[in-house]
Amino acid sequence: MTRRTKSPYSSITTVLYECCPGYMKLDNMRGCPAVAPIDHVYGTLGLVRASSTQTYADTSKLRPEIEGPGSFTFFAPSNDAWELLEDDVKNNLVNNVNIELYNALHYHMANKRFLTKDLKNGMTITSMYQDLDLHINHYPNGVVTVNCARIIHGNQVATNGVVHVIDRVIRATGQHHPVLRRGGR
Repeated sequence: MTRRTKSPYSSITTVLYECCPGYMKLDNMRGCPAVAPIDHVYGTLGLVRASSTQTYADTSKLRPEIEGPGSFTFFAPSNDAWELLEDDVKNNLVNNVNIELYNALHYHMANKRFLTKDLKNGMTITSMYQDLDLHINHYPNGVVTVNCARIIHGNQVATNGVVHVIDRVIRATGQHHPVLRRGGR
């Protein structure tokens, strides 16, 4: 929505409003008063600025799983997060979609619905990739991270789970083997 205002100190100012994830505009109404329709996890990825993750889910054949029954938590990298990933790592994932990309996306998922209120400081969640742990930090200021990736749009409820958009592609930490490997080894 665009609104033009006239300030006593300058000429006309144009303010552009963008709806928050999960909300939408309605004709002839100010702001974003309507709640967007709830979709499955796959559809929700496209609504919350994680369309790159949605595309990779399609490419890796993860889509039927996250459109189907279940109760998933998907820590979905934002579009910007995929752009920040090193070129060689991204190329390895994209060139090996049925194994590396599929596994990397499963590492971003848990087979249970966790809202941010359920994510307690110091807890670990078992990922859907080889049962590797995802480490949660919930700071006093409200910031929640998973393996040091910050949740930037949390609690995007879907019919079969919840999507939390994060600011980077997560990797295994601590004493685990790296999920994003080179050469398939």
